[in-house]
Amino acid sequence: MTAEIYTENEKNLLALTTFFIEYFDDIPAYNEDDKKAKEEQLKYYKQIEKDIIHFANRRYEEIEATYDVEGKNWDTYHDVECTKCKFFTSLKPTGEEKARNGFTYFIFECPKCETKFNEFMPNTDLEKLNYSKYVHDYFLAKGKDGKINHVRLGISRDKVNGCLELHLKLKATIDEFDKSKAKEKIQHQGFADMVANEILGLTNLKQQILSGGNINGTAGDIVN
Repeated sequence: MTAEIYTENEKNLLALTTFFIEYFDDIPAYNEDDKKAKEEQLKYYKQIEKDIIHFANRRYEEIEATYDVEGKNWDTYHDVECTKCKFFTSLKPTGEEKARNGFTYFIFECPKCETKFNEFMPNTDLEKLNYSKYVHDYFLAKGKDGKINHVRLGISRDKVNGCLELHLKLKATIDEFDKSKAKEKIQHQGFADMVANEILGLTNLKQQILSGGNINGTAGDIVN
């Protein structure tokens, strides 16, 4: 997966900080007060740069992690067993298909007998969650002959309970992931608001400089 590291506003703010760093770097310091003021200004704008780079890279890593969790792991080797010759190996998927039960599965090709087969579980965490509950409920339901399916199929109650345990484990994992993403969304929006506020202030300051005016102080509050 490829994603933009910086938003357009972040790119604009980085360009503004570059302008101000170069501007203050060129201002001569005639005494200690001038030198101190110059150093404070440079420190301020360099800190903005650091904050943007740090936050954007962290966000990019979060996006990549999200892809790993929500994606379908096309580039990952899966431990699978051929349904025909029973050859067990690790393979990357060659495709996917939606089965009659409504769930989507990876397709693999056996390197030994060239048979194409599906993995046992669906290929996303959300579908695995729904599938584990689907199988659990099916095993406990009665067939046309009136017998409970897991009894008729010779499947132990422990295996039936294992389906429910897997469902609950997946649900807990997904719930925790959703909470984490909601928290990240709030953090991203807060940072985006600070960036927009900083752009507004620094753009005004830049216009003052370009029009020949003098400026004092800094514009905003992005430094955390």
